[in-house]
Amino acid sequence: MITVLQVIGTSCVLLGTYFTAHKKRAAWVVYQLGGLAWIALYLRKELYIAIMAQLIYMTMNVYGWIAWGKGRGGA
Repeated sequence: MITVLQVIGTSCVLLGTYFTAHKKRAAWVVYQLGGLAWIALYLRKELYIAIMAQLIYMTMNVYGWIAWGKGRGGA
């Protein structure tokens, strides 16, 4: 069964990808929101290794936000 958290997480990833393709810095914020939705879902399902992976992705998103803010990374 598809949950609200799955819809939110997937929607954020798709919107973030769209923003990235159009070189919008807001993509990183949208990715973070999606990451939080996935973490909430993984907590409910007790998928702790998936939470660790998501935290790594979210850390990389912070780097992307900073790099794009400095004019690096194609933005």
